[in-house]
Amino acid sequence: MKLPTIVILATILYLNLVKGETKSYIVTNDKLDNIEGEEESLILFDVQMVKRERYINGTVTLLEDFDDEQFELMVEMFTSPNSDGNYQQMAFGVPKIRWCEGMHKFYAKFIQPTMVFEENTNLPHVDEEEGLCPLPKGEYWVREILLDTEPWPTQFPRGLLKLIITAYKNDLLVGGAIVILKIEDRPT
Repeated sequence: MKLPTIVILATILYLNLVKGETKSYIVTNDKLDNIEGEEESLILFDVQMVKRERYINGTVTLLEDFDDEQFELMVEMFTSPNSDGNYQQMAFGVPKIRWCEGMHKFYAKFIQPTMVFEENTNLPHVDEEEGLCPLPKGEYWVREILLDTEPWPTQFPRGLLKLIITAYKNDLLVGGAIVILKIEDRPT
């Protein structure tokens, strides 16, 4: 790891843990695209960004029960500081891990705070400790989702943030999503 990267990570950690500063940024949904599986797709994202607020609306369909025996999850994060589409991989993310562990560490902590069961989603609740496993097959809807960034770090690089979320069954890619978020300074 290059020295500037270490300095940036240490600064972010300091600001988050020691100073407890409030967030100086806002996040806007920009794009969400489905990733197809290598041989078959078992998780399908059919979502759009709607209204001026760029809400996420649509469905996520699981064609099988996603369990820890066969399924894994991976999240890669990239930043484009100039918002020009030239992305650099970030040191953050979730390496390929068992599905339920990934749901507990990533989804429950960073995405689920946005979800209100039967109000803006029918996705089942996943507890950070135990949670729901397997995640049952079915069609899950989301409507008017704006990400709650409260659990996110207080400092984040500005520009575009690209998340590549992929699901694997027995090490074979079975689908996922590419999520692009715009991160800007909070108006003062």
